[in-house]
Parts: sequence; structure tokens; C-alpha cells
Amino acid sequence: MSSILTNSSAMVALQTLKSVNSNLADTQNEISTGKRVATAKDNSAVWAISKVMESDVNGFKAISEASPSGNPPSRWPGRPRKP
Repeated sequence: MSSILTNSSAMVALQTLKSVNSNLADTQNEISTGKRVATAKDNSAVWAISKVMESDVNGFKAISEASPSGNPPSRWPGRPRKP
């Protein structure tokens, strides 16, 4: 009788199962967050860039919501127009 440590078929199956589980965890994380890069651990450079872009978008939304009738700040009353 072979033990599981010397059964090469069982070792291959175990390695395949670990790989499938890892890929499943990555996919579930992408689905739950809606983002391919959810944390700095995934890809720190892309994560840092995405955080800057998210804050820019939030700033633009705040400006847009604060502006009268949805006009950009350059068209607010009392602002001189550029020639």
C-alpha cells in the first residue's frame, strides 16, 4: 500500500487543486471588489495610480455638484472669460 507522500498521481492532483483554489480566490476577489487590483499587494504601482485617479474623480464630482446648474467653474458668474 502506497502512502500519499509517494503517490505521484495524488501529488499531481493536490498541486492542481491548490492552483485551482488560488485562481478561484483571485477571481472571487475581483468580482467582490469590481477591480482587478483591489489592494497594494496585488500590484502596488497600479494601485497607487488608481487611488490618485479615484481622488481626482471624487474632486471633479464635488466641483460639478457645487457648481451652479452644472456649468464648469470657468463659466461661473463673476469669473472672467478667457480671450
